[in-house]
Amino acid sequence: MTIAQIQRFAKASISDLLVMALRDSQVQDAILELNTQAQLFDLGEDSEGIKLSAIGGSYSSVTLALHPEKSKDKITLRDTGKYYDSFKLTPESTGDFKITSNPNKNGRSLFERWGDKVEGLNEGNYQKALDIIEQKVLEIILK
Repeated sequence: MTIAQIQRFAKASISDLLVMALRDSQVQDAILELNTQAQLFDLGEDSEGIKLSAIGGSYSSVTLALHPEKSKDKITLRDTGKYYDSFKLTPESTGDFKITSNPNKNGRSLFERWGDKVEGLNEGNYQKALDIIEQKVLEIILK
């Protein structure tokens, strides 16, 4: 570590470094993919590890008729991709982050049926997110 790197690190608090890392678009994209792809799509689970089918039941018969590729047992909340695209990550001043989305579809909120815990990471994905953030913080320090 050089003197300049040590000085830069000494001036920044840990929460400042975390916020800097969380503002990086690649970090945000990777964390949001953990929520949408790895958790909702691959596992069909909310942030507490509960299967969406156990929360809101299976897809309607109309949805299954229109989309025969969908599973009756695995709910992913991915139809056109518009809902997944609405996910946003907001860094908080404490160094933590919040994931939000626009759950409104056809005049109804997806939260009514599936709950608001579809936003956020389960424990395993949260640990993966921390690893991603840690790597970015190290990159910032060593710049």
